Amino acid sequence: LFKANRLISTPEPKPTSGFKRKQMEKTCECVIGAPEWESESDTGSVGCTEEPMKSKPDESSLQTDMRILRKSASAGSHRFINGKLIPCDGVTNSENIQNHTPSEVSTTASTISTACTRVYLYEALVQPKHRSRLWDHMQFWEDTFFDTVAQERDMMGLDQAPMEMLEKFYNLTPTEKRILQCQEDRLLATCLYNLIGCMLMMKVDREAIRTRIRRIQARCRLGSYFSNTLSHLLDQLQYLEGNAVDLLPTVTRCNCLHTFHVQKSSGNSEDCKIFEIYKNCIILRDLTGAIINRMDCNSSLGVMLSADEHAIVLTMKRNGVDVAESYYSHQARQIYDAVKIWLDSVREQAGNL
Repeated sequence: LFKANRLISTPEPKPTSGFKRKQMEKTCECVIGAPEWESESDTGSVGCTEEPMKSKPDESSLQTDMRILRKSASAGSHRFINGKLIPCDGVTNSENIQNHTPSEVSTTASTISTACTRVYLYEALVQPKHRSRLWDHMQFWEDTFFDTVAQERDMMGLDQAPMEMLEKFYNLTPTEKRILQCQEDRLLATCLYNLIGCMLMMKVDREAIRTRIRRIQARCRLGSYFSNTLSHLLDQLQYLEGNAVDLLPTVTRCNCLHTFHVQKSSGNSEDCKIFEIYKNCIILRDLTGAIINRMDCNSSLGVMLSADEHAIVLTMKRNGVDVAESYYSHQARQIYDAVKIWLDSVREQAGNL
């Protein structure tokens, strides 16, 4: 089902001159916490027709400063990418067309027309004559969710030697327990997020989606941050159609190399943060799982270790200004070594490009 959102046929674009559509800036800070990948769907796809909406989305939830093209003919006039409801450009938006020159309009129209022959796997499964009643059975979707979670947990090693892991969990500090609970919540929330996208893609009734997802969500006992993320998506379902929800990469694909807990001030145990090192970035979260800061190779990151080896200092550029942030931890030496290794690997990758 998660592969049904893939593109299986598309025409070769013809070379054109003049106006070139600006590609949407990659949004890597997924609300669920995927730090180094975009959503799995095609961010540069377009559609053919736009159906009028019965009601307008709330301005507070609409990302008006970002506009992209529709992914498919059945995707509707909005897309949901990394927690943001984004209007789609192009097909019947007369205001945007009036702002372009004739050559730009012709180029855009040519691009839109080629998208009419785009074919996704799921489209053949939801045709009126071929759509199975299986998609309307909520127990099928619930079983799919729990099977996916079981597979993810097995790949992460969370179900191996359960008694030993429980004993180890009881011996952890409260902060370390909270970090493990946050990882579990991220796994469940990501699977639920993608399940909503697949149910919408298979034209399941929206009220049935909300009812079943909220029931599963209550059984999972997710934290407030992840619950709010899923609730926000459920609230926007009335504006979404087809494969308009871009799926998130699973937690097992976001391979976290190292996880530490740090503090902004010395001796303040209530100010703990989660310091995660991934392949292409470093993520700083609070204990609810929300992303506080993201640092990558474009941040001009540097690291220093204090003389007493109780704190690290990260230097970076933020909005063109040099910024230094200090973090305290009893693992400061390990964090320093891990960040140095990460910086060396990032520079090596940049040199090979």
